[in-house]
Amino acid sequence: MKILYANDLHASGPYPAHYPKTEIAVPKFFDMLRKNPHGVERVVIGGDCVNRGPAEIGELEWVHAQFDSTGLPFHVIAGNHDIAPSIEFANRYPGMEDMEECRLEETNFGKVFGEAGIRSVVDLGNWRMVMFSIRNKDTDGQLAWLADQVTRPGPILLVGHYPVVPSRKGGYCSEWGYSRIRSVRSQITSLIQANADRVRAYFCGHQHINSRMAIGDAQQIVTGSVGLSTCCYRVLHIAEDRIQVTTHRLEDIPDWLGDAMNPERSIDEEHPTLELYQWGNDGERTFEILAEKAELPRVKTPPVETHQPNNPMHGVTLEHIVTTLVAHFGWHLLGEQIPIRCFTSDPSVKSSLKFLRKTPWARKKVEDLFLKIQK
Repeated sequence: MKILYANDLHASGPYPAHYPKTEIAVPKFFDMLRKNPHGVERVVIGGDCVNRGPAEIGELEWVHAQFDSTGLPFHVIAGNHDIAPSIEFANRYPGMEDMEECRLEETNFGKVFGEAGIRSVVDLGNWRMVMFSIRNKDTDGQLAWLADQVTRPGPILLVGHYPVVPSRKGGYCSEWGYSRIRSVRSQITSLIQANADRVRAYFCGHQHINSRMAIGDAQQIVTGSVGLSTCCYRVLHIAEDRIQVTTHRLEDIPDWLGDAMNPERSIDEEHPTLELYQWGNDGERTFEILAEKAELPRVKTPPVETHQPNNPMHGVTLEHIVTTLVAHFGWHLLGEQIPIRCFTSDPSVKSSLKFLRKTPWARKKVEDLFLKIQK
């Protein structure tokens, strides 16, 4: 069995394109699906199929019609451009992420893609694919549904839109893209970690890069955008005991990577060039997902020691504290919580560490806030 997985089309359909490259990439993507050169049996989209879903239901209807025209079974879940996840970002991006004060099923996305776009399960032989849309406060009870699904027999592929652990060890993706679901992010992570004998992989998007990182004994697989930057998708070759994943670029896309997000911060030790940071290294583009546990690259976590039980900060590094706070709040809100220059003016982890290490009163505020969000 073969499945094509993709995310972040950012299609505008009958409306003016928000991102110019999508006028070329999105039609090429649907033409490719109609020709089906990989011989896939179904298509799965991990969110952001459009740009202005909450404001323009016509975008969603157009995309649905395009998938219908391929003749392939398809499953689409919502990203932040399909269903706004939080009032904070709705206020920040009016007309793009407008908050719909109703149940998920009653949103524009829910009206077009139905129950299957909100939560669904597909049997893939020995494997199960569990797909879910979610908002920051989760007033719709998606976490409870998800908790029930991941305790059922596996192996399981989980599909959501938002990364829940850092997708890079440095650069902008070590900090950016985690705040839209900050209230539920740690709970999703815990569900995956606690059930990693069944949940073998979590597919997501949002950041427009290709990445593969560990979540306990499972793995998080971030896939680049169809419509922007990498203009790519993945093909999953599913066997009983493993899944072979290959990554493919759309053909004849001009200015490939020319619209990459944060190009000046698209670098870390393992990805020393813009292309490697966005497109991913070989092991992030071609790899296997085993039904049994496998060793994966891990995000560094601080050592836990037990001989100082009355000191909650013992063994926790300042770098871990700062990156955790940035992932939780984002720089903008973190600067509001603690209004210091290193958080409010051209912020970075490096400059923040330099300032906090020589400013005890500021470091105390940061440590107090870190302890507060751990409760």
